Amino acid sequence: MSKYKIAGIILAVNYKDQMQSPVKTDIPIPALDFQKINTIINKLEEIQCEPIIAITGYDPSYICQKVQQDIFHCVQNQSPLSGELSSLKIAIEQLPEEVLGFILCFMDNFYVKLETLNAIRSMAEEFPDHIVIPQFHGQFGKPLYFGKKFFDVLITTSESASASDILEYYINDIKFLPVNDEAILDSDAYSDSDNTTVH
Repeated sequence: MSKYKIAGIILAVNYKDQMQSPVKTDIPIPALDFQKINTIINKLEEIQCEPIIAITGYDPSYICQKVQQDIFHCVQNQSPLSGELSSLKIAIEQLPEEVLGFILCFMDNFYVKLETLNAIRSMAEEFPDHIVIPQFHGQFGKPLYFGKKFFDVLITTSESASASDILEYYINDIKFLPVNDEAILDSDAYSDSDNTTVH
């Protein structure tokens, strides 16, 4: 067990079409979306992320009932149209004091290799007060790691700001991690020989 407690946060941004009615629990959700969440949770558990938090526009009890995992919890963003930063703030507010940072995943990260997540975690442990961004052939991707020193920054930043605004301002605190994983660029469009299979 690592001495560093690093959380996993999942922003369920693929649910944006349903987010216009966020309190409804009877909207059909594609089975693949639940499979994606399960895949991401399994990988975050494998690299010893704790806690694992999913932020969604749905009623969280509905998501937790459908996702067959008991090692994470859901929190609802009741204003999901406010954007990803509003969801991230909600997630950070759930983190216990002992957490030193978090790995931020999105719904399209389910194809990202476990070894990539392991590499992000390893660099996060080496540089816990930094931001870690993976690169594939010089192109930046995700998931991302944020150290604890950025928690207050992310919570207090205006929701009208973009993630790129924050990253540009703290460029000197970023560690870039070369990885051999094209899926970090756009995992939702990524496919291998069978793009219907979740790995």
